[in-house]
Amino acid sequence: MDIKKLKRDELLKLKSEIESQLKDIEILKKQVVKEKSNDKTKLSHLEKDDKIFCINFRGSEIYHIDYVKINLYKKDEEGYEECINYSSSHNTKPMGCSSCFNEYYMDKHYFLVIFPSSMYFFTLKPESWQDDIKLALDFQIKLKKRFFDKEINGLKLDVKNLISKNDINDLLI
Repeated sequence: MDIKKLKRDELLKLKSEIESQLKDIEILKKQVVKEKSNDKTKLSHLEKDDKIFCINFRGSEIYHIDYVKINLYKKDEEGYEECINYSSSHNTKPMGCSSCFNEYYMDKHYFLVIFPSSMYFFTLKPESWQDDIKLALDFQIKLKKRFFDKEINGLKLDVKNLISKNDINDLLI
């Protein structure tokens, strides 16, 4: 955006939006001290309705940023062996979501969840969010590659089994 080309009313609107964002950031900075979940350092230390800092975003667009209540629980079902389920909520903002993350994160102070339309990054240490989100993304990429490779190998096996059956050749004239 070239601000030199903007009209006066567009500049005033932009100024107002910037001031509003700066005010929100200052409020959040003050809340960091007040709302930490009793200085808990690992996700495994969290209890029901503890608060955790959350950034909901897509690319560089931030949808919501604030502290949310979080509840962690383990499902005793097939397919969830490595998973920790969670639900988050906020009293006034639409920041609630539910999903699961790899249990690897339980000894960490952060986790990242990737949805098709946005991502949620949760951390007990907001001051280190930039480094932590990079680590979380690296781990998510490794997981996705592992699941993708497993799916590809399954597809290859399906085709190999189909070819080896020869039932199709018997039907050809």
